[in-house]
Amino acid sequence: MQRTNMKYWLCIMILMGFAASPYCVADDKTSAKLLAQQTMHGYCPVSYFTGNHAIKGDPKYQSRYLGEVYFFANDAAKKSFDADPERFLPQFGGWCTLSLGGPYGKRNPGDPEVFTVVDGKLYLFLSQRALRAYQTRKESILMKAPQMFAKPQIFGYSPVAYQEQNKAVKGDPNFHAVFHRQMYHFGSESDRQLFIKSPEQYAPQYAGYCAMSLAKGSRYYADPNFFAVVNHKTYLFLNQEMKDSFMLNPAMAVAAADILWIGISGDSIQ
Repeated sequence: MQRTNMKYWLCIMILMGFAASPYCVADDKTSAKLLAQQTMHGYCPVSYFTGNHAIKGDPKYQSRYLGEVYFFANDAAKKSFDADPERFLPQFGGWCTLSLGGPYGKRNPGDPEVFTVVDGKLYLFLSQRALRAYQTRKESILMKAPQMFAKPQIFGYSPVAYQEQNKAVKGDPNFHAVFHRQMYHFGSESDRQLFIKSPEQYAPQYAGYCAMSLAKGSRYYADPNFFAVVNHKTYLFLNQEMKDSFMLNPAMAVAAADILWIGISGDSIQ
């Protein structure tokens, strides 16, 4: 117990130092640009379809969709995207198609410079070698990849229900949306639309990991039946004991959990 408490307070001290550093001092425009660089690394999603090229977008032309910020090569590309965003997004959330459809169903980030467009759909790959391997067995890869990607976050529970209904509700696969490369299910189309308009509000913090476990320096998937909504954010927990511990001091627990999450989230939205 004493060792756990020391780790907990160490996280708090690190967070305080990080918050005071210049890396945390940014205005809204700077924050938007940092996030944008993490979305397809700033490449224009429309250029793949109009010129079959991977082209870096210009920060002057950007749009936000489902919590992501995209750069575009020009204003025409931005307008095309705004009219129908889903048409231009990479398949499978941008994960490498070969990795996802391979024997292990791994989720490796695709490289936006390594791609193919087939039947009006954009597929990204980890490397040129992965692209060549995909081309030798397209049918089997494209059969498995959608099945692997369709596996939902938080075991298929609706992230919207926690805040709108104050209860855990199993979602329906017919109502789904992708946020930060992960699939979510919803109980209705109206809930799905709420999520699309404000995914940062409804998506559980820490991608569904137990918030209190992270605060204590460990990482465990949460049971979606144990949750708390604090300051319009949803937190999930491993069990009732973890939830009760979190609720004793949510601000302190969140501060500690944030530190560990910064270190492990990595390429989750890149």
